[in-house]
Amino acid sequence: MSEGQRVRPGCVFRNTGVMGHRWVVVAIAQEGKMLLANWTSLRPNQKATCVLHPGEHPGITHDSYILFAKAQEYSYEQLAELIREGNLVSDGQLNEQTLCRIQQALFIDRYTPDFLKRHYAFLKRA
Repeated sequence: MSEGQRVRPGCVFRNTGVMGHRWVVVAIAQEGKMLLANWTSLRPNQKATCVLHPGEHPGITHDSYILFAKAQEYSYEQLAELIREGNLVSDGQLNEQTLCRIQQALFIDRYTPDFLKRHYAFLKRA
């Protein structure tokens, strides 16, 4: 099993570039495609669909939000390659409650691309 195949929803990765953004695996579709979204700083008075607070992950030191507009799909192989090349490093796991909030916000965020809403519709909870 490759490094990428050990990944599950809620896994967090840190980009090793200058900005060092963190990416969370939001979901894994049946065909193995994984949806990753990153979080970024929330500016004062900014509105966001899914706000993450300090304490929800060690990498969250101030209010941040999930940037659904930049969410990306990767195959296991693509993610494993990013890990092998050192572009992404494992950075822990989000708790189930935070992950569920992110998954549900995917469908109400106005910036989430429609094709992602359709592809991950299995996440919708009644």
